[in-house]
Amino acid sequence: MTVFSFFSVLIAIVSVLLVGTILLQEPKESIATYGGSAATVQRIGINPKTDFLEKTTWILVGLLLALTLLSGLLLKRMPSSSTLASPNLVQLDKEQREDNEVESNSIAKTKENANTEAAKETSDLK
Repeated sequence: MTVFSFFSVLIAIVSVLLVGTILLQEPKESIATYGGSAATVQRIGINPKTDFLEKTTWILVGLLLALTLLSGLLLKRMPSSSTLASPNLVQLDKEQREDNEVESNSIAKTKENANTEAAKETSDLK
């Protein structure tokens, strides 16, 4: 398991925990209607449960931000050969490199043959 994969798993875990803590929180204000159409806002006091969930939310947000930035920096610094790539892309890259080598070798041979033929023609003219 690479470091980037490890960070990806941690980011997924922190994201799920963050969604859970957000969903567990109760709204701080609730709108209740008491007779008629006028809505009044009731303030709900902060109890220890909501205080804990709010602090946990901020900690998880900070952790998610830090993990995301660290994984981005690590991915940027990784050599291109060790990045996460499909085996098909690796095979295609290998084939393209081999084709380029064959083409460069054939071009070099063609130039070499042209030079030897030109040298023969100049020696024949003398």
